[in-house]
Amino acid sequence: MQRISIIALAAFGLMSQALAYESRSPEAWERTNAWRLSTTPDSPIHAAQLRQLVRAGDKRGTLAYLQSMDRDPQLPAPARERLYLEFVNALRQEAPRTVDQAVLDYLFAYPVTVFVPDEDHPRNSVPLFNVHSATAGLDNTWTREEAVVRGASLIQRGPRYLVNAYSGANNEAERRGLLDALSNASGPQRQAIAEASLDEVETHAELAEVAGNAALLNEDSDLLEHLLARTHGNGVHRLLRSSALLFSREQNARLLGAALDSGSVETASLAIAELAPGLAGDASSMDRIFSLLGNPQLGSSAALALAAQADPVIATRLEALAAGEGQPLAAARAHLALQWMDDKLLREVK
Repeated sequence: MQRISIIALAAFGLMSQALAYESRSPEAWERTNAWRLSTTPDSPIHAAQLRQLVRAGDKRGTLAYLQSMDRDPQLPAPARERLYLEFVNALRQEAPRTVDQAVLDYLFAYPVTVFVPDEDHPRNSVPLFNVHSATAGLDNTWTREEAVVRGASLIQRGPRYLVNAYSGANNEAERRGLLDALSNASGPQRQAIAEASLDEVETHAELAEVAGNAALLNEDSDLLEHLLARTHGNGVHRLLRSSALLFSREQNARLLGAALDSGSVETASLAIAELAPGLAGDASSMDRIFSLLGNPQLGSSAALALAAQADPVIATRLEALAAGEGQPLAAARAHLALQWMDDKLLREVK
């Protein structure tokens, strides 16, 4: 098999020395040959032994067994790496932190050697069994599950405990878990958490997601409207996409107005993208979006939103504006929107 050099593995090489992996170089394999060798008669035995060690709570023994597999000369590289990957995936069925962090560290840094041509881009080589990515995913899943439990406890202590924990969270998985905990809180608890978040959102922009998620769970468009008036784009995309599906056209029209009045270009642009498609029949909202065509910062967003409307009245209005001479920037954006409309029709015909 032809040896390959992969720069991205340099960092893993340094980590592998510290964790005492067997010294091997990445190898290019044919996909079918690697799959053929990824299972051996001993594979079920190894899998069963690892499962038994985990169920017995033998954390040191689990790590030692993984290391012994790395040293086993009878275990082909594809079989070993497939066993590692399947072990990581099996851990998803266990309680968080069932194995010691040293086991996750070992698997996360494991220097995979079996590379095959990418199915979409054959000139690129990819790991056949990406143990590193699977382990990172497992760690994130466990972190999120732990944060749900912790969040539920914090909510019982008081709204600011959850708010402070979210601000101090170290990673996205932890924050998503704390937000998940809101689902099991009562309506009044979520209201209190949202209000505590709003009090600090101007200095801690990340709290927009806490207030916004609490508002969505309580189906409180007024609270979300207050948030849009005070935030600056952080986490707003997901909130607006959810509100477009949850709230009535009248409620979403008010949310769009709040976002446009917020003074934040990012918030306004996101609101146009997410809310405008559902506001085609709202004359006031369409007038507001048309008025933005001449805005240097929001004109392109407005043009794209208008181009997405399958409405002949809007098309006629754009044509009139494109032919005008008084507002050159607005006319140019109207012309651009008409071009996008034509492109969309052509794609639909094809």
